[in-house]
Amino acid sequence: GSLFESKYTATDGVLRNTKFNNNYMTNIVAGKEFPLGKSKNSALGVNLRGTYAGGQWYTPINTEESMNKGYTVRDDAMAYSERRDDYIRFDLKISFRRNKKKTTRVWEIDIQNVTNTLNVTGDYWDSGENSVVTYTQMGILPILNYRIEF
Repeated sequence: GSLFESKYTATDGVLRNTKFNNNYMTNIVAGKEFPLGKSKNSALGVNLRGTYAGGQWYTPINTEESMNKGYTVRDDAMAYSERRDDYIRFDLKISFRRNKKKTTRVWEIDIQNVTNTLNVTGDYWDSGENSVVTYTQMGILPILNYRIEF
């Protein structure tokens, strides 16, 4: 885990948060490998990774100016003054490894964001809707992997 603070002083002399001033971040990693077969030359692996962090700071949208101009206008006087919700994500990886004389073969499925937590990552002005729209990170992302090691 980490505790930290990230700030900057702008040209106007005001001390502000940076986008990355989460203040805290914790990562938890756990895994286990289970030997398989008579000669124990294969293994099944299960790994879990979790991240919990403070929300990122952002500059709010000036809705009145954005409405007049038809695109996103940020309120620079309020730079990085608002904070998003805390960030939470869990990943799960399951692997099968087979050791041969000169090579090792590994099959993996890495399911990122296995809990399908839709953390807000940004926002913009939608001139068609005349409102601020937030967007989130991708939901569950399965990644298949096959590797030969020699």
